[in-house]
Amino acid sequence: MAKTKVSAQTKSEVELAKAQKIMTDEREARKFFYEQMRPKNEALAGTYNKQFFIDLTPDCVATMTYEDCMADDWQKLRGFKGEMTLTGWTAKIALQSVYAHLVEERYIEPVGRSRATDYRLKLLSIPDEYLRREIVNLVAIPEMNLALTLHYVDKVKGDEFSRHFATRAEGERCLRIGEITLIEQLLHTINPYADMVLSLRKAPAPVIRFEQWHDRTDEEDRPGEHCQMLRQALSRITGSDNYDENIDKVLNAFVDETFIKTRQWNDFEADVWRRRFFYDVPSAELAEIYNVRPGYIDHMYFRLKNVFNIAIRQWWEENK
Repeated sequence: MAKTKVSAQTKSEVELAKAQKIMTDEREARKFFYEQMRPKNEALAGTYNKQFFIDLTPDCVATMTYEDCMADDWQKLRGFKGEMTLTGWTAKIALQSVYAHLVEERYIEPVGRSRATDYRLKLLSIPDEYLRREIVNLVAIPEMNLALTLHYVDKVKGDEFSRHFATRAEGERCLRIGEITLIEQLLHTINPYADMVLSLRKAPAPVIRFEQWHDRTDEEDRPGEHCQMLRQALSRITGSDNYDENIDKVLNAFVDETFIKTRQWNDFEADVWRRRFFYDVPSAELAEIYNVRPGYIDHMYFRLKNVFNIAIRQWWEENK
């Protein structure tokens, strides 16, 4: 006997009926959030635990998501139209709910400080298709990942790009939001790609000009010609022959002009960057000073270091 194919419409109706039952039956709701969602909850918990050094369990994810959905009379679930699986839709809710909770409890920093719109992606300049795909896969939301993959990995344009979406406008919207999400992921997660993929839309303009020579020693571990020229240049700028102090002054001036005066960094962030960058103060010590968790400090410094590296590299390329 031939198997009967289930139409897309029928699948959608089944998923919508399931959502309705969850909103009206507490037993079904708990079964869905704690049992059926468990694989996705485990994956989300594992991602956060690895990135932020915390101990989040799948049941914690389920509880946060369940409570968040009930808190607004199931409005988040009412927005489900059956265009994807209910577990896939709820996974997106879980991602937002867990993130909001961790920010509120000061496990991690809010993405809002990343100023993602200050950056642009240079993905198309990377010749390695596999590497481009790896970077794009930092964005897990299906429609955004599809748009990013088509544009940046497969380099598909025009009608060929649009036919993968309901409308051209929908495809462009997914790509635009996907780009912002990818930039936020690059700035806020532990990854090796931010320096090579991101650049500032506007070049920073520090008051003190950097010299192009930066190596402190030559191959024999002695001050080389470039090092001597750098020392002399810094001495003229600062009026001091203390090389380490001069480096501190120049980098501090760069950070002040580029990040602090423009209010991209607040006083807390600037202090964490300076203490870690110049003095290698342990995360545990800074966490005690500021009454936060060490993982919070580690994540903040990683983000600040990424932003600093992007800015200094771009300034370097434009002034060397």
